[in-house]
Amino acid sequence: MRKGYILPFEAHYKDQMKGREFVDEISVLVGSEIGRGVDYEFSIKWYKILNEACPRIELFHDSWKAFEDLAPFFRELSWVHPRHAVVRDLVISILQKHGFKDETER
Repeated sequence: MRKGYILPFEAHYKDQMKGREFVDEISVLVGSEIGRGVDYEFSIKWYKILNEACPRIELFHDSWKAFEDLAPFFRELSWVHPRHAVVRDLVISILQKHGFKDETER
């Protein structure tokens, strides 16, 4: 199974990310190895709220399967205390712990 993530703000197209309403993003990809296709994907985007970068998970209805397939990942995210900043490096470390690989083309 393909489990990867992309960091658009570090990708070769990072200049195109400027001026967005969000300040950082991790795109999470899940699919089969054959043909490296994607079965579904979702994003974790950080929005600036009161001078703090706050993450929000965004996924379309065809990706809701992620909540079941990736339950251990979401469970571990839920353990982060609400008063702690959920920084990108923390999310990346949790993704890597659950077998996700960085697929960012820099």
